[in-house]
Amino acid sequence: MIKEAEEFADEDQKFKERADLRTSLLNYIRSMQSAVDGVDGNDLGQKLNEEEMRTISGAVMDGLDWLATNPDAEADEIREKQQELEASCSPIVAQHLGAAAESENAIGSSEEEDNHDEL
Repeated sequence: MIKEAEEFADEDQKFKERADLRTSLLNYIRSMQSAVDGVDGNDLGQKLNEEEMRTISGAVMDGLDWLATNPDAEADEIREKQQELEASCSPIVAQHLGAAAESENAIGSSEEEDNHDEL
């Protein structure tokens, strides 16, 4: 009976891991879609050129299609798919978010310099 319980515990753990990975992948896909659509105040979609928009939109559609056609995918397959989507989308997002962060830092630096002028 204990052996049987241990066997089910292993199966439960594998199921939980797969469910968590599927949820993580779906959340990533949704966040990319929201970014492109400009949902929740995210203006990334306005900064993207047509090619970047197609790349991210294509990755989103590919991810959704893959999830729909692979409901029983193993954990490693799900990880690989997320890494594939991230490889397509992350460089684009990082490029635009990096530019925004640099712009904010430049504004913050000039304000900081203004404050030092009073000395």
